[in-house]
Amino acid sequence: MLTPEDEDILRNFDKYLAQTSLTKEGGAGKEYKRKVDRAALMAAFTDGYVFLAPSGRSLNPDDLFEHAEVGDPEVDSKVTIIKELRSDETGDTAWMTGTIVLKAKMSGKDISGTFSSSSVFVKREGEWRQVLLHLSRDSVPAPTPGS
Repeated sequence: MLTPEDEDILRNFDKYLAQTSLTKEGGAGKEYKRKVDRAALMAAFTDGYVFLAPSGRSLNPDDLFEHAEVGDPEVDSKVTIIKELRSDETGDTAWMTGTIVLKAKMSGKDISGTFSSSSVFVKREGEWRQVLLHLSRDSVPAPTPGS
């Protein structure tokens, strides 16, 4: 059974991850540069963490760090709608399903869309760590006639 605090952490895991591992350098009239705290980013994942991207590509924490360091993805907006959050009887393993509506670019290419998501988490030494994140594009826009 999850405590209300655990539920809050899991429902807002992306925000927690960004707050603990990403900072922006620069200021007043200067261009901001993203700085990634590698240790904080790695601490959010288990050793065997896997991100299954909509492309079918499997990414590990090192891959995510490399993308984050160069500013990918560049997110304009993101809305997460959680459909289900459950745990095992001990409250040390949890899974979540939902929908993510994203407006973003990856290496300059538009990757915006609506995605189904599923995540698995484990609680180790009192801290939640993500084991798996899976995203699948819900729909692919139909081609424009005549193009």
